Amino acid sequence: MFLIKPFGIIAGSLSFAKYAVAPFYTGSCVLVVATINMLNVRFTMATQVVFMVAKFVGLLIIVIGGIASLVQGNYGSLCSLESAFADTKLGISTVGMALYQCLWSYSGWYNINNVTEEVKRPEVNLPRALMIAVPMVTILYLLVNVSYLVVMTTTEMISSSAVAVTWGNKVLGGWGWVMSVAAALSAFGSLNGSFFSGGRVCYVAAREGHMPDILAMAHMHRRTPSPALIFNTIISLIVLIPGDFQAIVNFFRYSA
Repeated sequence: MFLIKPFGIIAGSLSFAKYAVAPFYTGSCVLVVATINMLNVRFTMATQVVFMVAKFVGLLIIVIGGIASLVQGNYGSLCSLESAFADTKLGISTVGMALYQCLWSYSGWYNINNVTEEVKRPEVNLPRALMIAVPMVTILYLLVNVSYLVVMTTTEMISSSAVAVTWGNKVLGGWGWVMSVAAALSAFGSLNGSFFSGGRVCYVAAREGHMPDILAMAHMHRRTPSPALIFNTIISLIVLIPGDFQAIVNFFRYSA
């Protein structure tokens, strides 16, 4: 409640701001998501579905673009795919660091565990969601990275602050902005999901007597845990004060 969820929320907020609302105050993104979550559960879920589809479509564009580039074979950086692991060292420490660096990318699955109470037939749908989502994410991310290596050199990938946007500019040309929009939608969807589950953790903790009773209250008509969501918002905005994305992500990984 004080570390993992707030840090995840702000990391997602900063990611969204980088692509979509950089000229504005980043905190406004957090307040928008908080308002959505407090107004209506069904609308929150509908929002999540829409942004999940947008994320999936964005990843498919990258995968299909990489396959097309590979078939055409007209990019000078095709050698990057063949030498992607050149000069790397295999060892416990290096493999551990690689897992650490991509931990957050694969950690979204645990959000559903935090909302099991609100899942219909959790004994069926929870295992089903995990068995479908984790392999799908693994396969998609693998294909996306292959697409990156087909189009970009390793140096370009390392130096780029937004790899998907750099990829889009090289492959899509004038339509490169599509990847910026897709990345922003993806970040917003992740932020919304983290906020939704984070409020439930706080709500149940209060109900079990681990937090003040007021956080276990829910809106009579909207059926949303508004006090818990407001508490999450306050903690998240406090975490936002430093505004250092890299430090927040590293601390989030360490805490997780």
